[in-house]
Amino acid sequence: MKALNYDICVLGAGPAGCAAAIAARRNGAKVLLVDKTGVPGGMSTVGMLNIWCGDAYGSVFEYILEKTTKTVPSGRRIFSPEELKITLINMLTDAGVELLLHSFVCGVKAENGRISEVSVQTKSGEIKISATTFIDCTGDGDVAALCGVPFDK
Repeated sequence: MKALNYDICVLGAGPAGCAAAIAARRNGAKVLLVDKTGVPGGMSTVGMLNIWCGDAYGSVFEYILEKTTKTVPSGRRIFSPEELKITLINMLTDAGVELLLHSFVCGVKAENGRISEVSVQTKSGEIKISATTFIDCTGDGDVAALCGVPFDK
């Protein structure tokens, strides 16, 4: 079984996961971004939801808006999900974030309230990933749930 080691492993490549991975890499960490789909962006790309509500601030978000959005007559900013895919891939690779796509978390190893390892299922088989820090950016909190964190449905 293949084993990987990183400073930070971000699980889930939606907008929050991409921003977390890019920011961590910009701060010098060795970063792996894992997602179950084949492209980053989550529901914004795979789900083709072309508008974000509210105004978030930060260099990653502002760059994405600058590169992918246009303003419609109502004043809302919308983006092309296809352009967003390309923008996110370019931002991640330019930052030096390593990507592991078509891979979903299937297990965790937690000790003393901290995750020490996650198992991901890939098309090539199971991979064990160890990291100093894991960030759960899965849309449903899958990693937290696997760790036994209580939740309500």
